[in-house]
Amino acid sequence: MNISKLLNIIFLFFNFYISAQENSIINLSKIDKPKAVLSNVEYNLLYRNYNNKLEILVGNEFDSTWLEIDNGVVKTTKNNFFYVVPGKGRVTNISVMSRIKDSSFVVNKWTFRVSNLPIPDLYIGSIDLSNINSISDSVFYIMTRFYAKYPPEIYLNYYFKVKEWEIKIDGKSYFGNGRDLTNEVKKAIHNTSIGGKVEFSYFKVIGGDEVSFSLKPNVSYIKQNVKPLFDPYKVKSPCNIKL
Repeated sequence: MNISKLLNIIFLFFNFYISAQENSIINLSKIDKPKAVLSNVEYNLLYRNYNNKLEILVGNEFDSTWLEIDNGVVKTTKNNFFYVVPGKGRVTNISVMSRIKDSSFVVNKWTFRVSNLPIPDLYIGSIDLSNINSISDSVFYIMTRFYAKYPPEIYLNYYFKVKEWEIKIDGKSYFGNGRDLTNEVKKAIHNTSIGGKVEFSYFKVIGGDEVSFSLKPNVSYIKQNVKPLFDPYKVKSPCNIKL
């Protein structure tokens, strides 16, 4: 075998070895189910007193992966999902941690802004209190139950219950607990004259994690017609349905 052929064999073997090494490195970085991850880095926001759901995707070369937070609590779930509840500060840092055999390290780290939960909207029956004067007396009479919820543009899985409220009718205050109008308030609304003012003054709303909201809608319903001949509140109606 001459020297030229020997050099060609060595060259081919060397290329094969390098190619094999490169392919093995590429395989290490593959994700089990390839996905595209898109993040709004300007929005990075977590809410206090709320289970903020986060998903992470990392390479399958790691033996285990978890989240660490420097101001709050991380709740681990199945798959790649975690629930994060931040503390009282205005920002918090979250690190993606991984382990290979006996070595653990930080894969990446992000800073999130922390904010209070948004204020929910108030409803009586199916009517937003901010639109209360868009309905007639006959519709207003059959709306006797309060609700609180987020509008569609706030995509948070969070539920509320109305704890207490204050309503003023022609300047006189009436108080109640729970989501239903009291019989006393129904009677006062029934007896008020045309042009009578039903003011929704104050509501205390409790969130799913016992977060309390004190709301002052500052809206009033103006009675449009004279007192009806019969008591409309004694007529049963299926209209007090939460949408």
